[in-house]
Formats: sequence, structure tokens, C-alpha cells
Amino acid sequence: MKKTMKKVITISLVGLALALTGCGTDKPAAAKQEKGSGEDAPSPSGAESSKLEIRIAHQANEKEATHQGFLKFKEIIEGEDVGIEVKIFPNAQVVGSDRDSIEAVTLGEIDMTSVAELQFAPNIKEFYVFNADYLFDDLKDAKAKLDGEQGDLLKKAADDKNMGVKVAAFFGSSGRIFWNNVREVNTLADFQGIKSRAPENPINIAELEALGCIPTPMAWNELYTGLQQGTVDGLVSSKMPIIQQGLIDVLKYATDTNHSYSINVILISSAKYNSFSEEQRAAYDKAIAGAAEEEWKIAMKEEEDSVQKIKELQEQGKILYTELTDEARAEIKEAMVAATEPKVEEMCGKEILETFRN
Repeated sequence: MKKTMKKVITISLVGLALALTGCGTDKPAAAKQEKGSGEDAPSPSGAESSKLEIRIAHQANEKEATHQGFLKFKEIIEGEDVGIEVKIFPNAQVVGSDRDSIEAVTLGEIDMTSVAELQFAPNIKEFYVFNADYLFDDLKDAKAKLDGEQGDLLKKAADDKNMGVKVAAFFGSSGRIFWNNVREVNTLADFQGIKSRAPENPINIAELEALGCIPTPMAWNELYTGLQQGTVDGLVSSKMPIIQQGLIDVLKYATDTNHSYSINVILISSAKYNSFSEEQRAAYDKAIAGAAEEEWKIAMKEEEDSVQKIKELQEQGKILYTELTDEARAEIKEAMVAATEPKVEEMCGKEILETFRN
């Protein structure tokens, strides 16, 4: 009974948020959205649009690649003049978590969203393949695979589940980097004994143990103090959050392992997709392809900019940045893959993992 009540409350809150933003009602919004959000000015009182509306809600801010990708989608599909209007709600205005986002699209409260790859995996087990270490050589390799056979298999797995959502596209993001306060890490042996913050995830724990680190559970919001006090010595993360959130001030060493990359899964409501006319579907296909191209281009540039920023911080004496040799990377890869691959295969299935590996 409690679980049912919680679900009803969640649905009601999403609906209320949409109504307040002018997304889930025919009444005009109370105020114009901030410029850059992708939201149009509200219609005059009593005016109604005859256009089919696609409502996109996500958690990224307006400067992030995800939002820029959605803006490109809006630009292209509205430019095709097929009777479609796109409204975008960034900054968690409507959905505050990946779980909320998936549920809202499934129930038709919103039409499209973006969620982290492993947050979608509990719904479609094949997506646990993203737990695998060194699944991609770099972002270009990730894009090529997700644009090709591997991405098609994941989309089909979602379609076969018939849960009310389709995978529209994949957006790329930053590679992982190992940060610590103990020593410069150039080889596998250098990881030994470093207390690294670990999410409570068996794969992440196995990765760190394979490196010789001591996995130490700690919430993200406790990291700054934990690093200051030596409760943890380091962590694995994407590059930019460490810089943006000031954690770089309490870290000394950075090693660019790039053993995994963040991937965002773009979802569309099956009901919305099925409501498109043939002409509208052609426009949608063009728009989502263009949006993905734009987002990956921005993501790759952000990756380059992040590395450049870390190098600038090194020049200022704030961090020591290490790029692994091919030999060191091969040694680290062998250790991590050997420790995690059996677990990943059990979670996602042998076929999908072998397809990515081959």
C-alpha cells in the first residue's frame, strides 16, 4: 500500500510541475522561461496551438552538451515544418532524478528525457554492459559503436522489453580519471594501498581492488572534508565535476585512465513516437540524428578542454597530471578487465558483451 501511494504521489508531483511550467496544460504559462531553455513564450490567453507538442525534461543545465543536443533537435524538427513544436525544461525543473525521468516518460507525463546509462540498466539488463572496463578506446570509438551494431542491439533490447519507452539516441560525455593525494600514479603498482572513494557498487569495488586500492564508501557531498581529513586519499570520476566543484583544491595527483566513459541514454515515449505521421517520423529521425551529432561534437570538445584545464592547473602547481604510457595502460586494463568481466557478463549477458568486445 505504501509503495502504491508513493508512486501516485510521484506521478502527481511530475504532473504538477509540468502544469506550473506550462507544459502539461492548455492554459498559458505564468511567465516566460529563461532565454536559452528552449521554451517558447506562452501563447496569449485563449490561444491554442494545433501543433503536436514534444515535451523534453532533463536534469542538465543550459551550458551542458546534453541540453545543447536537445536544442539542436528542436531547431531541426521545427525547421522541417511538419506541425511539431518542442518545449524543453532543463535544470531538473520537472524531473529531479533519472528514476523520475524514466517513470515520467513511461507514463507519458513528458515525451523525452536523458538518463545515465547505468541508471537505465535496471530496466533493460543489456545496458549493464556499460559497467565493462575499457569498453571504448576513446569517445570517437564510443560514438562509432553506439551509432552502429552495438547501439542497435541496445535499442532493440529496449523495444523488446516493451516498457513504454524507446531509446532515441546515445549522447557522449567525459572519460574517467583517477585522483589522489598519496603519490604520482604511473603504473599499476603505484595504486597500491590508496584509499579510494567507492560507490556501493560491486563492479566499482572490484575495479579498485584489482588496482590494489582500498575501496572506501563515501557520499559525494562528504568528499571535500573526507579528502581534507585523509578519510579517503582519492577517487575515480569524470574530469570536469572535480574542477567545477572545487575538489581540485584538495587533490594533488591526476592519472588519466579513461577506463570508462559516461554515456547518456535519450528516451522517447513509445506513445509519442507512434503518434507521428510518416512525414513527422522522417523529420524526427533527421532531428535526433542531428542532435546526436551536435552533442558528441560538443562532448569531444569538452573532453579536450577538461584535459587542457588540468594541464593549466599543473602549470600553476595545483595538480600533477599523468598520461599513461601504452605499456602501463595495457597492464592496468588487463588487471581491471580480469576482475570485472565475469561480473559484467553475468549482469548484461554474454552476447551483448562479446558484440562490444569484437
